[in-house]
Amino acid sequence: MNARMDLKKTTQNNPQILPVGDRCLTIVLGDCIAYETHQKINQLCQRLEQERIDGILEWVPTYGALLIAYEPEVVLFEALVQKIEKLMAVNEALISTEAEVVTLPVCYGGKYGLDLAFVAAHTKLSEAEVVARHVSGDYLIYMLGFTPGFPYLGGMDESLETPRLKTPRTKIPAGAVGIAGKQTGVYPSSSPGGWKLIGQTPLRLFDPFREQPFLLKAGQRLRFEAIDEAAFKALAGEQVQNRATLEAVVQTASLQIENAGLLTTIQDAGRYGFRQYGVSVGGVMDAYAARTANCLVGNLETAAVLEMTYLGVAFVALKSVTMAYTGAASDFKINGQLKPMDRSHVLQVGDRVQIGAFTKGVRGYLAFSGGVICQKVMNSYSTDLRGGFGGYEGRGLKVGDLLLVGGLESANRLEKSLERKGAQKLIDPSLKTMPEGGVRVILGPQSNLFSQEDLNRFTESVYRVTKDSDRMGMRLDGETLSPEGGGDILSDGIAQGAVQVAGQGSPMVMLADCQTTGGYAKIAQVISIDLPLLAQLKPGDSLAFQWIDLEMAQALYLQERQAALVVPVGRQMRLSIEGHLFEVEVEEMVLT
Repeated sequence: MNARMDLKKTTQNNPQILPVGDRCLTIVLGDCIAYETHQKINQLCQRLEQERIDGILEWVPTYGALLIAYEPEVVLFEALVQKIEKLMAVNEALISTEAEVVTLPVCYGGKYGLDLAFVAAHTKLSEAEVVARHVSGDYLIYMLGFTPGFPYLGGMDESLETPRLKTPRTKIPAGAVGIAGKQTGVYPSSSPGGWKLIGQTPLRLFDPFREQPFLLKAGQRLRFEAIDEAAFKALAGEQVQNRATLEAVVQTASLQIENAGLLTTIQDAGRYGFRQYGVSVGGVMDAYAARTANCLVGNLETAAVLEMTYLGVAFVALKSVTMAYTGAASDFKINGQLKPMDRSHVLQVGDRVQIGAFTKGVRGYLAFSGGVICQKVMNSYSTDLRGGFGGYEGRGLKVGDLLLVGGLESANRLEKSLERKGAQKLIDPSLKTMPEGGVRVILGPQSNLFSQEDLNRFTESVYRVTKDSDRMGMRLDGETLSPEGGGDILSDGIAQGAVQVAGQGSPMVMLADCQTTGGYAKIAQVISIDLPLLAQLKPGDSLAFQWIDLEMAQALYLQERQAALVVPVGRQMRLSIEGHLFEVEVEEMVLT
């Protein structure tokens, strides 16, 4: 297959609409940072908000493009492109409106701005002059990304340009205001970073437990205001973060963790609707295994489960509950007796479950009837490890943790929910097998930056997974590629499955916890139904890729979504689907 795709140059009057995998597309309106392009993107976002096109899940505005996530079950790529083109034609007539201005108080210098003296010396200005120039104008918020709520700002006085730190700090406090090259920005949460710090705001740019989690959004203008330390402390005292309480869980706990494994987190189908603010979708890595586990205990496929990595957990049941274990192969025991995977089991009070080290695969899943219950944060139970929110206090489980699950007492609620949502999908295990020829990919949005030789080399090579891989991305070792310009692009939206290539030439596949925006060329995009296969690859495993087209990718996706449907609740029963045997708990079973 000749995979080369040559694109016309993108201009204001010649936008490009390109597929980004089988569930996203990108509208490219410019190839440089420009206010006019930003206005076009901002107006298009307003139109999308007004029109609410069926099938669109969310969108991510960036410097020169708009990433849109959609549901192929509702609308396919070509049909959606037609709807968007009509919307953009109307969008041309929109009248520009004045941007909202948000004022951010900042205490400059001292312990709040450790590098202010350096910036002053580097720019040959006094510290007071640096501050005066930094607060002198408004900054346009082009986009949010990198971490939740992090603003990419335009409009800094060029005289303040200062290089980054040669060695990044391991921890920068939330609210830190810094300069890196020609950019200035604010860290919404504590994280490593290499920006020169000149001040700090006491306001929380991001609080996942607020009714409105984000203080800023793309399209606004940001104004800095200098304050003294007394004002900083007063304002900081007013910032109360509404942390989740676990008191109710302690009183009504269903399970107690006796061994938490290497990394066990609460995950569901993901956190949608917040990518435009820099929040990763996250969710389970192996959607097949998680859906199957939920199906076996009568849950909706989106119910929260426990995701284990490399090593399983051990726990004791404090209440009766139905459970199922799927995913990576392991010795799975209840009260010391080996039990089969991929079927449901009823636990009684005092039963002990042990799941050992995985003998095949990387991630295992535990589902419980009624799902794992915790506080929903931004419409999801999923744990965001980088952000430190969701799941169980935003972290992996520890020994002694108490968990609440729906249990058998939630059967009535489950049945009513099933009646509303329809029958559950039972995933065909054959879909977990690596396709002959390797993981299937379609052309990435920057595939035009790679030569035909690079495109051929990418699918003719065998790569190995490196030890640096995690839930954010899978780094690969093997044949290097040479994108035009070294792989650096104007930062744009990233979807799960993006295969990006940085300056060193090695591909990296972005996974569940990937950032929402990035500045490296993407040669390819792994199709949705093959992403779970990557979740089970460990360091040293080999990986190959093969090209397919978008039409085939979406057909495969729809075929998987339209698999045989069952509703299992109640007693044990053996079910055969296309030659595959399943043992499930059922009171009644509906096939559609």
